Amino acid sequence: MVYNVTMNKFKEELKKVKSWLIIISYAGLMGLLVLNFGVVVDFLHLVIVNLNALFYGLIFAFVLNIPMGFIEKLIHKHLDKNNFIYRHSRGISITLAVIFLFAVISLVLMVLIPELVTSFARLISNANGYFNDFMKGIINIMNNLHVDPNLINDVKAFDFNSLMDLLGLDYSNILSEISDILLHTGLETITQIANFGSYLFYICMGFMIAMYMLGSKEKLITQMKKTTKALFSKDISDEILRIADISNEIFRDFVGGKFVEVCVVGVMVYLLMIVFRMPYAILIAVMCGVSAVIPVVGSMVAMVIACFILLTINPLQSLLFIVIFQLVLNIDGNIIYPKFIGKGLGLPAIWIVVSVLFFSGFFSAYGMGVVGMLIAVPFTACVYTFFSEYIHHRLKRKGIE
Repeated sequence: MVYNVTMNKFKEELKKVKSWLIIISYAGLMGLLVLNFGVVVDFLHLVIVNLNALFYGLIFAFVLNIPMGFIEKLIHKHLDKNNFIYRHSRGISITLAVIFLFAVISLVLMVLIPELVTSFARLISNANGYFNDFMKGIINIMNNLHVDPNLINDVKAFDFNSLMDLLGLDYSNILSEISDILLHTGLETITQIANFGSYLFYICMGFMIAMYMLGSKEKLITQMKKTTKALFSKDISDEILRIADISNEIFRDFVGGKFVEVCVVGVMVYLLMIVFRMPYAILIAVMCGVSAVIPVVGSMVAMVIACFILLTINPLQSLLFIVIFQLVLNIDGNIIYPKFIGKGLGLPAIWIVVSVLFFSGFFSAYGMGVVGMLIAVPFTACVYTFFSEYIHHRLKRKGIE
């Protein structure tokens, strides 16, 4: 009896000591991190840089998983289990998904890029005439309004060269640079690729990692679930898996829906510009389509740039484009977005802007600025969703509606 009482007291004292040891160890660790903050940052930077291939692999695997899953479902739905294609559906689905990805990239490189470069070169080469016509229109308006003649003379004296001087640009150099782009040789292309050797290496390694991940997707998911359940209690592991499922759904809907949205918005803008005989249809349509990847911010930037281009050629067409683009955005917001991305990400516009700026700046330090812009919105949507759930849960516990 005395022995049991003594052991119980000893265990209680041990729990108190253990708690203090944990607190002291945690405080000591935090102190070391603060005192060696620079070393910690350098170490994290080194880790992130060396894990670039893994990051790219995760991105490729996630993107390719969407067409791969779609193809695999079609095979399982329409073919018998004993069929050769059914038994090798995973490998065939991965192959077709990769072919689809490369087909899209090849289409962009071989068809759109040359047309974009040509349109941009034509825009630059005709900029002088466009600007002079624009200034003539301004002067005519000023004459009709009986503006002070001295002010009109000042406006007449402000020509295209004056604008270039004001912006600190050399028009002749711009034209020569465009010519170099149009006339670049295969040797120059190889040199540029060599300069990005390490970048391409990470992409190739990431692609190989993605192939392995897609091939053994179910096994990897099962291992992660078992590890989570082994390390944490049932309640915590269930919550972690729930969060993972919701995050996967948000990212999957965003990536798949945005791909459809980019194509539809770009095609609609192109067709409407062709109908109304507007110049630079392909250039502006591609710009508007790609801008749809970033909600709110992208469409605003695309509209401003497109309006500026058209304004220098024909101010009325610039106004007409605003009407056309708003029509496209309304179709996108009311039909395309709800159908392919669900009810939306639920993010206020301010958080979209902040997330894009933060993630693009943060990832730029590691040479992945574009990746940061792409994952900014869905990642912030996940954080926003779970934080909102937490706030509602806390309010409900306090009896506040």
